[in-house]
Amino acid sequence: MPNRNVPISIANIYHAPATIVNASIAWEVAQFSGSGSAAVINQIGARQQMVWFLPFALDWAPSSNILQHSWITWITRGLFVGFRRIYLSTQVDDMFLETELYRPQGQIFRVKPADLSVHVSWQADLNSRMPAGSEYFVEIGHNGNGDIEAGVDTTSGQTVCSPSNAIEYADQKDGSPEYQKPPGTGVNIWPTTPTQYTWSLECAKLDALENWFAVTSQRDAFAHISHTLYVLFRLSFCTANTYLLVHTWI
Repeated sequence: MPNRNVPISIANIYHAPATIVNASIAWEVAQFSGSGSAAVINQIGARQQMVWFLPFALDWAPSSNILQHSWITWITRGLFVGFRRIYLSTQVDDMFLETELYRPQGQIFRVKPADLSVHVSWQADLNSRMPAGSEYFVEIGHNGNGDIEAGVDTTSGQTVCSPSNAIEYADQKDGSPEYQKPPGTGVNIWPTTPTQYTWSLECAKLDALENWFAVTSQRDAFAHISHTLYVLFRLSFCTANTYLLVHTWI
């Protein structure tokens, strides 16, 4: 049974409490905690209509996403049109990069081929237990600079890789979600060289992780997107352009 009389916050959503003046054609189905009706159903001849006295903001307000179930269920009278499905997207970011750990502090972690093999088996087992028509897989965001970093960090990499270093520059501060870069401004942070992708496949294959993904059956166990070399923020046109040109090859 549904929980009744459970309050839902509508903070930052404008609302206009209403008063029912003719109970023969309208009845309340939701109310504001202060006073006034939040929603009513009107009976107009043989037709009914549901009216809410507040806007819906499905893109940012949890309350709107919760409340929409009420009018959807009311319209369909509980009959689901089509099918019900839950979408779960699991995205692993910055594959190939090293990561500083919170615990234990001071330790660096990088995914190993064996870690991915475990996830392939786990996914297969999970999917075997899911109902027909359901599927789950991990989506991986790749950061190609980590592959080059791993290659040049080997003895062979110092002679096989050209240049014998990956793209490195100072850490960039996270920007405000509301930041708008003025046209014509920006900071050049890309190194003087290289301006094109010059590392060979032989260099890339010095990384065991890259070799694992090169096996088609293992690669295709996951979905893949590009996360570029680094996140672009407040860069100059020159840096961004070089960044994208090099990344096209990575």
